[in-house]
Amino acid sequence: MIYPSSILLYQLSERLGIDPNNIFALTQNKKFKYVENVKYVIKDCLKQKQYKELYEIVKKEKDEKNFQAKEDKQFLLWHEAIAVFEVNRSIKTALKLLNNALKLTLTNVDFLSEREIDIMQTMSIFYAENKEYDKSITILGRCLTNFNKLDFPRDKAIKLKIIFNLAKCLGMTYQYEEAVKYIDKGIKLAINLNTLYLLGELYYLKGWNLLRFKQQNEEDIANNMKKALFIFELTEKETLIKMVKEKYFENQTEKSHS
Repeated sequence: MIYPSSILLYQLSERLGIDPNNIFALTQNKKFKYVENVKYVIKDCLKQKQYKELYEIVKKEKDEKNFQAKEDKQFLLWHEAIAVFEVNRSIKTALKLLNNALKLTLTNVDFLSEREIDIMQTMSIFYAENKEYDKSITILGRCLTNFNKLDFPRDKAIKLKIIFNLAKCLGMTYQYEEAVKYIDKGIKLAINLNTLYLLGELYYLKGWNLLRFKQQNEEDIANNMKKALFIFELTEKETLIKMVKEKYFENQTEKSHS
């Protein structure tokens, strides 16, 4: 999408006898709407895990230069990092892009904004995917501390995501009891927020960690797995339904038959 230059707009407004500010306001509004629409499409790609499409959109928008406001530039860099990581598996480039995105707004490392926390969380996910769990745990700890300092967080689901990812990394580093502590906080938060977002995953993760305790409580494990399966079925998450059945319920059936 090409927008007329400010000089051209100014000349046009003079010819038409219109206050140039009115024309600028009009095009700015159109541009704003365009950027917001693109953001919506980008978020949707992310939700649907359509990373190749995300990559194409981000590349196109970088060339078009419509994302000029600081926050918009940051949004684009952040999602470019996700696309680069998912499509090319290039953690080095992805982390560099995230650092550049953070630099645009970061003023105080002890008081991060909601967006900055979310960007840092993306960083922690990259490290975890790269099996650098300790780095991921450190970053997520900072994210949680900073999120708790926010007076009026707009999106409390970010905290839920931090807790979930932290519990996941703790489980991967054999800190099962610590992981369960965070999972319980996450379950409580999801229920308080009246959301099913990550609730099934949290119940499954709790069961997964409880399975690794020296003293196992079979009933507790089964309850969490059943809750996870129920939520996955309710929300029609086919991949997760298959996973929980294969990794837990089918094993239980085999055990009872042996």
